Amino acid sequence: ASLANPFNHLAVARAVRRFRPDVVVGHGSRGADFCKSPLVRACATRGMRFVGVLHGENAKHFRGLDRIIAVSEKLREETIAKYGFSPDHIVAVPNAVTIPSSSSLIPQPSSLIPVIGFLGRFDPCKGLDVLLEACALLKRRGVSFRLDVGGDGTQREEMRSLAERLGITDSI
Repeated sequence: ASLANPFNHLAVARAVRRFRPDVVVGHGSRGADFCKSPLVRACATRGMRFVGVLHGENAKHFRGLDRIIAVSEKLREETIAKYGFSPDHIVAVPNAVTIPSSSSLIPQPSSLIPVIGFLGRFDPCKGLDVLLEACALLKRRGVSFRLDVGGDGTQREEMRSLAERLGITDSI
């Protein structure tokens, strides 16, 4: 949603006022900017927290949020160093989950076919076409893999057709 469109701020503000959540999570810089919107903040209840999920290097949009979740420890450390955030203000949650190394959820690498995942908007800026072409290259080289794709967008049918042309639909 565009930040320039005031109706988008109004829609987020209405949702905050209606649902009165304890925590509002904004994903990425746009989500962080919506969390900082004066209109959204005006609808917040006392004690409501605003958290941003940081998955890139530009953390300037995250100033003013109650907390930041970085998607890797390296990104957390770089953000603290570059932007001066308190180490207590930003936490790392790699891949959005914490799995103990002794967990039975982690299969042995020798028994696995690599799984490649994409979850997002099917839009030219997201590079799904590049991922599909890379997977086709893996297939031509005889590398086994499974591709899990989730999302939707303007390129949905185009990406489906590309996967068929590249001959990788059996791996998706």
